[in-house]
Amino acid sequence: MSASKYEAYEEEEVVEVVEEDGEDDEDGRDQDKPATKKQKKSLMQMNESSEMYGDLGRGKRVTVRAFQGRVGVDIREYYDKGGKMLPGKKGIWLTKDNFKSLLQYLPEIEEMVMSAPQ
Repeated sequence: MSASKYEAYEEEEVVEVVEEDGEDDEDGRDQDKPATKKQKKSLMQMNESSEMYGDLGRGKRVTVRAFQGRVGVDIREYYDKGGKMLPGKKGIWLTKDNFKSLLQYLPEIEEMVMSAPQ
């Protein structure tokens, strides 16, 4: 199991690229025929601050954000205040290096969690 498994993507979307001159391109493909590229559609959402986050359920979110000039991963509990979700005190901030370290452990963590009895 590789760390790339943990990319959060929901489905693939096909995008057509059409070139109009009708000539063969470098790879010998007729340019009149549209090329297709697969793009992955993200499960992440954008919050009011234009930060990308994933809803973990039960009031928890994982957010990619800048803090003190550094980009990292914030895993935090949120609470509802007047219809607006606000971050609580309980959570953890992971720098890029911390997050990279966590990724190396995910395959073993997943195996232990998924094989544990309910």
